[in-house]
Formats: sequence, C-alpha cells, structure tokens
Amino acid sequence: MPFFNRFARLLSADLNALLDRIEEPALLARQALRDMEQELVAMAGRARALGAADDALAREDAHLADALARLDGELDSCFAANEDALARDLVRRKLEHARRREDIAHTRERHAAARAELAESEAATRAELTALRARLAALSEPAAAPAAGTIVAATPSAAEIDIALLHEKQQRREQRT
Repeated sequence: MPFFNRFARLLSADLNALLDRIEEPALLARQALRDMEQELVAMAGRARALGAADDALAREDAHLADALARLDGELDSCFAANEDALARDLVRRKLEHARRREDIAHTRERHAAARAELAESEAATRAELTALRARLAALSEPAAAPAAGTIVAATPSAAEIDIALLHEKQQRREQRT
C-alpha cells in the first residue's frame, strides 16, 4: 500500500505542476475580474431590494399611524357613550396596530444594518477590483525596456562566440611562441 500511496502522490504532484504551467495568470485574473463585477451587480440588486422593502415598510408604518389616530378618536366616542363592548374591540385593534408598528421598526433596523454591511462589503470588493484591474494591466503589458544606464546581461550570439573563440585560440598560439 505505501507504494501505491507514493505513486498516487507523485502522479498528483505531476498533474498539479502541469496545471500550474497550463493556467495563464492573465486568464485567471480576467475570470476573477468578471466574477467580482457580477458580485457587485448582485450586491447592487440586494441593496435595491432592501431599499424597496424598507420603503414599503415605511408606507405601511405611516398607514398604521393614521389608523391608530382614527382609533383614538373612535375610542373617545365610545367612552363618551359608555360603549365598553365596542371600545374593547377598538383597543384590541389598536394593540395589534401598535405591535405591527414595533415589528416594522425592528425590521427596518435590521434592513439598515444589512444595507450598512452591504455597503462595506461593496467598498471592499471595489477596492479588490481596482487592485485586480491594476494587476491585470501589469500582466497584459509587455515587459518594460530597461532604464537608461541599467546594465543588461545579454546573451552573446553564435557569431560573437565564434569570434571570441578565434581570439582565444590566437592568444594561446602567441603565448606558446
């Protein structure tokens, strides 16, 4: 069994090395760029959905506030007429509206927290996207020419090697004589 384990590990290492050579960094960076752009679009969609839901909750809250004001007026009339049975139903509805307004307030707080977290995540993703674009630009650019005054070790051509070889042979002949 140890032989097969070692063989499998060797095969896996060779395949991973082959894949590393095959994968082009620029292609991987472009795919990551597309993925990040799609994530930003999705984040914007979630932010719009949260905003729309929050707007709907605000409208419902305003409607409930108006209904509570009407119920207060109706309760005043019931108490003036000593209609406790009718007032009991109005108090029940008033409590239901008040509880729903509390639920709406909590939900809007959660939406605000989610929007803040989403904005923070979007800012981080935008920063990563900017860095990735810069890296992709660097990968796409041809190698820059060396700056003036920089010493570059060039590989000698075959002709230069042949000439240098002839000079070396001639110097050696002259030294022997």
